[in-house]
Amino acid sequence: MTVASKNSTRPRIAFVFNHDFFLGGGERSFSELIQNLNRRIYNPIVVVPGQGEIKEYFEGNEASVLVTPFPPLKYILIGHPVFSLVAFCRVLKENCVNIIHANGSRACFYSVLAGRMLSTPVVWHVRETIKDFFFYDGFLGSLAKIIICVSRGVQSKRFERFGTKIGDKIRIIYNGVDTQAFRTDGNKREKTRKKLGVKENEILYGIIGNFIPLKGQDFFLRALARAKEQRPGLRVTLLMVGRALDPTFEKALRRLVSGLKLDSTVLFHDYTQNIAEIFSALDVFVLPSKREGFSRSLLEAMSCGLPILATRLDEVEEAVSRDEGGILIDFGDVEKMGSAIITLCENSGLRKEMGGRNRKRAIERFSLRAHAESVQEIYTKLLFDDL
Repeated sequence: MTVASKNSTRPRIAFVFNHDFFLGGGERSFSELIQNLNRRIYNPIVVVPGQGEIKEYFEGNEASVLVTPFPPLKYILIGHPVFSLVAFCRVLKENCVNIIHANGSRACFYSVLAGRMLSTPVVWHVRETIKDFFFYDGFLGSLAKIIICVSRGVQSKRFERFGTKIGDKIRIIYNGVDTQAFRTDGNKREKTRKKLGVKENEILYGIIGNFIPLKGQDFFLRALARAKEQRPGLRVTLLMVGRALDPTFEKALRRLVSGLKLDSTVLFHDYTQNIAEIFSALDVFVLPSKREGFSRSLLEAMSCGLPILATRLDEVEEAVSRDEGGILIDFGDVEKMGSAIITLCENSGLRKEMGGRNRKRAIERFSLRAHAESVQEIYTKLLFDDL
């Protein structure tokens, strides 16, 4: 355990993670916020619920890391959450934390209780549109000082039901992306495509997302099969990258690939930290999800100058200029998605135009610097202003 120096006069921000590993884009976005925090002004302290890759990542980046478990509330009868709350309060107090920034609902539950006990303001970072129990979301929203929503869609779908009592606390701050790390790289493209076994003249589509039903990989596979039926000679390959968070669904996807006779067309790839190399290899980024908060992978693809083929969701339309940066299709419309696959395969000029617009938009609207500065403005107001 690395403990923050108590000699520092900089305000200490405790960044509290829901998980001890990188479950998805939320953990990566939160990590990059911490990495891009102005260290001359703020002193970040990372809090994780266990030993894992997030702890290793920050220790490798010379950050202060504290480990304290956040057990599920179902264990309340045997006291585990109570003991953990006490331990959490102790480490926050020992490190003289000025602001608690919670990433996720469980982290926020422990944070708002500790914040109330220690008179420390809590920022709740909300990344999902899915509603939790009315009482639970209301409880967390009532005790949090500020709620950061990653999109207007998250704000309306998650919190509109609570009216102004919670709505007045909400600030919309879009995720940021490192536009220097995520950019077209011809050398990486050639090497990665060769490693994957993708032929030079193949149009490579890519889905970057965990294997769970909400990500809609099965919908896109059916559309891909439909496109190949309509254009038997279509030069297309699909790369699907992610963790098998739902092993049953991942196995069902593999069976679907075989059933649709797409075995030579679809590549499965485990999640990798070198995701920028994957983007360099792609020609089109696909986001066929049923639901999104504000996809980090979508922003990374835009930063890499890729055209987007996605489902029509409010949260996607907040990022992508419709008909300028991508083609958006209603979820489940196999015919239209199949036609869009053909259109992008057969029109290299369209792909280039869309990708160029997306790169420009990512730089102008979704930079890491703008993201970090917006969050830091909230910290400054919490510390020095009367919100």
